[in-house]
Amino acid sequence: MKGFIILVASIAVAAIFASQFLESPQERECGSRDAAYAAIKESIEGRLKAPSTADWPSRNDSKVLVAKSDSGECSYEAWGYVDAENGFGAMIRSEYYAEIWYSKDDMRWITTRIDM
Repeated sequence: MKGFIILVASIAVAAIFASQFLESPQERECGSRDAAYAAIKESIEGRLKAPSTADWPSRNDSKVLVAKSDSGECSYEAWGYVDAENGFGAMIRSEYYAEIWYSKDDMRWITTRIDM
C-alpha cells in the first residue's frame, strides 16, 4: 500500500511539473504568457524613476493578469502593478495596463500601449 501511494504521488508531481512546460501551438509560434510578461516588465521599467528598485509580483499573483488579446494573432494584454521608488525615494505602487504583441518576422516583442 505504501508503495502504491508513493507511485501515485510521484505520478501527480510529474504531471504537475510537465504541465508547466507544455506550450500551446500559439505559444510555440508567438511566445508564452511568461515571455509577454517579461517583455512588458522591461517596457514599464523604462518609465520608472528608479527602475532598479522595482519589485515585481510573479505572473501568478492574484492581482496580475496576462491574457490573449482579441486584437491580433500574437497579442496579449496585461493588468498588474509594480512597487518602485518615486523621485523622492518613497516606495509607491503603480498599477498598469499594457498591450503587447510578438512580431514573428522580427522575433521580438513590441509594446503598443502602457497606461500607468
